[in-house]
Amino acid sequence: MAKSKNKGRRANPASITTVQRQQTIFLDALPCEVIGMIASQMSYAKEPSWRYEVEKKGDKEENAGLSAFRLTCKTLNDSSQYEWARRHTTSIVVRLSTADIQLTTSVLANSGRFAKVKSVNFVGPKTEDLPDGGSFTVKHTTELRLSLEGFVRKLSNIEAVEVNALQNVYSASAPSPRGSSLLGTLEDVNPSKLQRLQLSDGVYSAATVHSLLGELKANLRFFKVDRFEICDGNAHSTLAFVRDELLLDELQMTAVRSVVDSEKYTLLHDQFDMGGRESKWLRNRATGNFERYTIGNCWFQAQGKGAIKLALNRILELEGSDLYDPSLTKGSLGF
Repeated sequence: MAKSKNKGRRANPASITTVQRQQTIFLDALPCEVIGMIASQMSYAKEPSWRYEVEKKGDKEENAGLSAFRLTCKTLNDSSQYEWARRHTTSIVVRLSTADIQLTTSVLANSGRFAKVKSVNFVGPKTEDLPDGGSFTVKHTTELRLSLEGFVRKLSNIEAVEVNALQNVYSASAPSPRGSSLLGTLEDVNPSKLQRLQLSDGVYSAATVHSLLGELKANLRFFKVDRFEICDGNAHSTLAFVRDELLLDELQMTAVRSVVDSEKYTLLHDQFDMGGRESKWLRNRATGNFERYTIGNCWFQAQGKGAIKLALNRILELEGSDLYDPSLTKGSLGF
């Protein structure tokens, strides 16, 4: 049988149709992780059983198409791993399970991308990653803590950390061992460039949070909590700690709860009607810069170091807390 005349020849660019060019552009525009998933499937098709059926039919054109498809996927697989790392490791999501952290550590180390990571969002583990019976033993805690410490220490340029979806705060009553391990690791490592911290969807110990914030305060400039519950005291102590100890540029708090007299209480739950709020714009006399805060029903946000202190103090006043400081006024803060 005669060999194909076109075998080994490259395609003539002039012969490529507009449709083919559009298809090529579309393929290049796909997210690299999608390309990688497609390409990874070819490991199962190195010697497909249906290849021999095609050869028996003598359909050379179809067989050539299958070979071209395999070669294309091989090329995609070789290039997509680096491209995925290049495009997507500036901000990553990591599940708080030993297996997932070890896998992420391996991928970033092999691609040399640890120094490129600027933001990490830590989320709860998958159901299949939970220990048998759902209990988290001392052994599991130790393994997770060691994996976390090795991982966080390699993040030399990390600037932002988020913690999300660890627990259902409406049913949990104690801190998650995974969350406690992460906060303890961040405190021990104290990343030198960490400026932003967000804690959401979890029960936390006030002592643990205060200790972590105290360690990070030299560089920390943004702090946000959302669906955040304090299990070992009133949230007022956390507000006073942030007011007196931190030098934040921006603060956001939503749905902050704590246990008061054996009952759960939500901060700013009764001070405003639904949709009601209190807002202040303030001008710093020394710098001329404007700062502001807004307090609403179960939430508040503030921008500017002085505005943050005033907002927290105002909330403590609205709550009738003994931690309210009457000497902290606009005048004393330079407004």
